[in-house]
Formats: sequence, C-alpha cells, structure tokens
Amino acid sequence: MRKSATFDASHGCSGGVCSWGALVALFFFGWMCFAADRLLLNPMQPLISSTFDVGNAEFGLVMTVFLAVYGLMQIPVGIAADVFGCRRILIVGIVLSGVFTALYSTAESFAMLLALRFCAGFSESCYYGPQYALASRFIPTHRRTLGFSIICCGQPIGIALGLTGASLLAYNLDLGWRIPCAIYGAVTLIAAIAVIRLVPKDNAPREQRAANSQSAQMPYLKRLGLLFKNRTYVALLILGFIDMMVFLMMTTWVPVFLRETKLLNESVLSWLASSITWAAIPAALGWAWVADRFRCRKQLLVILFPIAAGSLCFLKVADGVWATTLALVLYGVTGKLGIDAILTSLIADAAPDNLRSSAFGFYNAVSMTGATFSPVIHGMLRDATGCWDASFTLSVSLLLIGAFALLAIFLKEKVESEASRASHEAKVPNAVEACSRTEGH
Repeated sequence: MRKSATFDASHGCSGGVCSWGALVALFFFGWMCFAADRLLLNPMQPLISSTFDVGNAEFGLVMTVFLAVYGLMQIPVGIAADVFGCRRILIVGIVLSGVFTALYSTAESFAMLLALRFCAGFSESCYYGPQYALASRFIPTHRRTLGFSIICCGQPIGIALGLTGASLLAYNLDLGWRIPCAIYGAVTLIAAIAVIRLVPKDNAPREQRAANSQSAQMPYLKRLGLLFKNRTYVALLILGFIDMMVFLMMTTWVPVFLRETKLLNESVLSWLASSITWAAIPAALGWAWVADRFRCRKQLLVILFPIAAGSLCFLKVADGVWATTLALVLYGVTGKLGIDAILTSLIADAAPDNLRSSAFGFYNAVSMTGATFSPVIHGMLRDATGCWDASFTLSVSLLLIGAFALLAIFLKEKVESEASRASHEAKVPNAVEACSRTEGH
C-alpha cells in the first residue's frame, strides 16, 4: 500500500513525492497550459468564422464570454476553496478546463462554442486563488517571491504557445482548427494528472494547521472582515486594479498609438508589442530575487511604480524606433508582468492561511474589473479628445497615486512598529525592577 506523503515547506515531502521546487514547476506548467488554452482560438479566427459564418463582432464574444465568467467567479471560487479545500477545487478546475478545451473540437454551432467557452471560463477561475494559496503554504517565506515569479512566467510563455502554436498547427500543418483544440485539451489533462499525483493531500504544514484550528471557531465572515481591515491588503487591491488598468491600456491601445503617431509599419509594430512581454520575464525573476534577498517587497514597489509612470511619459515623447523600444522595454521591466510576483507575495503575507484563497480571489476579481473597463475608458478618452494625451495622463496619475498610497501605509506601519518596540522596551526594565523589589522583600 502506498503511503500518503506529508509535505514540509523547507525540505519537501517526507515520502519523497515532491519538493516545493517541484510544485513551483508544476504550477508554472499549469499557468502555461491555461494561458495557451485561453488564446488558442484567436489565431484560428478566419477558420472558425468561416465554419460558423460569423463576423468579427460575433467572434469577439468568444473572448468576452470567457473573461466575464472568469472574472465573476473569482470570489465564489476563492471562498469555496477555503471552505472545501484548495487542492480539491484546483483539481476540479484543471480537469474541467482540459475537457472543455478538447470539446471545442466537437462544436457543431457557434452557440455551442460560446457555451463551451462559458464553461471553460468557469473552470479556469478555479486555478488562480487555490493555486496561489497552496503555493503560499509550501514555498518557504524567504523564497516566496522568487517562487511566485517563476510560476508567473508560465503565463507569457503560454500566451506565445497559444498564439504561435495554434497557428502553426492550423495553417502550417494544415490540421484545421478542431485538432489543435483537442491537442491543447489533452496537454491540460496531463497537467491535471500531475497535480493529482504531486500536490500533497494534507492541506497545510503542521504549524499552519495548528494556527487554522485556533481560528476555526471564528465565523468566516468575521475572519473576512478582519482581512479587509488590513490596510496593506486594501492597498494591494487598489494597486492590482491600477496595474491592470495601465497594462490593458498598453496592450490594447499602444499599438494603435504607435501606428497613428510614430507612423511605424506593421512588421516593426509586431516585435515592438512583444518586447513588453519578453523584457518582463528576466526582470520579474530579478526583482523577485532582490525582494526575497533583502526583504524589501513594499519598498521595491514604491520605487518601481514611479519608474513605470516615467516609462509611459518617455513613450509619449520618444522619437524613433530605438527610443520607442527602450520605453516599451522599461515598462515591461517595471510594469505589471515585472512586478506581479511581488504583489501576490504581499497578498500571501497579508492574509491568514485559511483565508488566502479568498484573498487571492478578491484580488484577481478587482484586477479583472480593471481589465474589463480599461479598454473602454481609454477608447472613450481617445474619441472625446482626439489624441492620446488624456489616456497617458490618466495612466501616469494612477501609477503615482498607487505608489504614494503604498508609501504612506509603509511609513505608518514603520512608525507603529517603532512605537510598539519602544513601548515593549520600556516595559521590560519596569518588570525587572518590580521583580528585584519583590526578591528584596
């Protein structure tokens, strides 16, 4: 009979099944699969539109339906994972995602394809909160930001595989659009099997289970209320919203801005747009190492947010391909993809273990709200003003507001910590003096 493995955050599983590094690699693979599944239909749009005789507006629903369900389900899924177990919800989500992605290939109508995208959006919503909650438990605290950063790198690589891989299979190998869907679904089911085998069955290390049992008698809503009284957590929700607002502006409208104002040709625009993603991967790993090595997560964000704002100002006035490339790379290094691991690590620090999935669910829901409204808001600003100045001004202002808000909270916590330390040091001599008087009597 096979023995169940117990997980230790520092040394791995006592049964030898996995280490925290293996879990990081597994969650990296999971993000890669999910990002690829999310976008694999986009490059095959002409084939799908021809099959179902739909136009661009109708095909846009393929992504809209997915993102709407994905964003709306973040909060209930996060709560369910805290109540019923993160591992259980995670496995259900990955299995269903692989199944629904494979079932795209069987769609007999466009309505059926939209229904499958709806189901896929729900299943993928089961990954974010439970996965980061589990990662928070088993990655050592002094390696958490680096671990999260490696996990996050699965997304841009998955995006590239979803866009280029599906195109290669559908057009270069002439497989049509249905077979790539079946292939991508099968790969996601492989990730599900790996999660079932490698993720430990016991939900938390021993010391965290003891802490959870002490607060288990407190009602869930009361615990959730305490979480939202945490100034740092509330600030992180705001930063997540701001970061996503600016990121969607950059990915949605900056190519249009470059085409209109810099008069660049399409071949140059394609690699300029991708420079943000590829610059972010080494930067994210570097910032994560710095944040863990010097324990300066908040301080690093206070520095990087204004630099990201400066990169937008530089992009607005940049003249020529190389200056424009430099501005985009600078944003990639300091923008959302570069600092996402630091934000999620701070979420893990701010939330108790038995509320982490909920905390990540609320955070991702707020971020997705920013993603939903950003393209519309910036598009309206462009139409109302006739130029991109208002859009850049709004983005720069949001980044600076976020930096100043975090700096204010950081300084307030520092003052409170020093006051608490001084109060404790004052009490110790008094206690020693009282003890000496008692012994003298």
